[in-house]
Amino acid sequence: MLQAITEDFQQLANWDVHHEFRCDFHLPSDFPWPSLDSSSLGSVPSKGSFSQWIRSFDAIFLIAPETAGILYQLAKAVHDAGGKLIGSSPDSIRKTADKKLLADYWLERGVPTPPTWIWGSEPANLFPVIYKERASCGSDGFHIVSSQQDYLTILQKESSAQIKPDRIVQPYLEGIHASVSLLIGPKETIPLLAGEQLFTKDHQYSGGNIPLNPPLSQRAIALALAAVTGITGLQGFVGLDMILGKTDYVLEINPRLTSSYLGLRQIAKFNLAEAILEVASGEQIPSLLWQEEDITFQVL
Repeated sequence: MLQAITEDFQQLANWDVHHEFRCDFHLPSDFPWPSLDSSSLGSVPSKGSFSQWIRSFDAIFLIAPETAGILYQLAKAVHDAGGKLIGSSPDSIRKTADKKLLADYWLERGVPTPPTWIWGSEPANLFPVIYKERASCGSDGFHIVSSQQDYLTILQKESSAQIKPDRIVQPYLEGIHASVSLLIGPKETIPLLAGEQLFTKDHQYSGGNIPLNPPLSQRAIALALAAVTGITGLQGFVGLDMILGKTDYVLEINPRLTSSYLGLRQIAKFNLAEAILEVASGEQIPSLLWQEEDITFQVL
């Protein structure tokens, strides 16, 4: 994603692009940092000059996971330093990255989403169910549990704790795994092409097919627009995951750049990075045109 959106930003006149890697949080030693030519990286200042450094840029665009609150903390650091963030606000990230809080919000407002419980508080004999991280990205901590024996096996591997406040449980739903990306700004919300999500045999996210056929696409986009209604602070590129079946359910909001960008940019007849900037800045943009072809993209 970093390489793709950097290439698109670099095509824009009057913009210079700088990569900076900054992390003040504890991360695993095997955290998959991207590898770039060191000549493309600037030097990150000490904390004392961080605010001044942030304000020296015309705009800040973050690429980070929700895992361990990383996206929220980076967005808050930019916001507190007075930088212009081309992306969702820290508060909207905090609200939408928490899958339990978000599910409760949707259920209260009649947006179709699966019932969601904290691990250990779900009804008995609910199988099959999905266990996953409460705040994560991709397929982190994702398990499909078909029986009580499967549950006990996972519990034994994880720990002896019966209730895990950082994990959630949802019923397993049959249907097409789909995603919709939105461009959100102060004046308008623009849906991009909907796509089907692809998974490996062990349920790891592996990419997608874009676009969905028109009837499914219409359903997916309508659900996505309903799902973000009333959630203030979402801005820029925002992705939504859902299940399309006998009943359509929205599963989560990704308040950040998602891997769908890799496929969308290949069939866009416009610069998608430029569209993100313009919509987030409140500018009116012309109709977005797409090539009439299907694209499959993979996440390695």
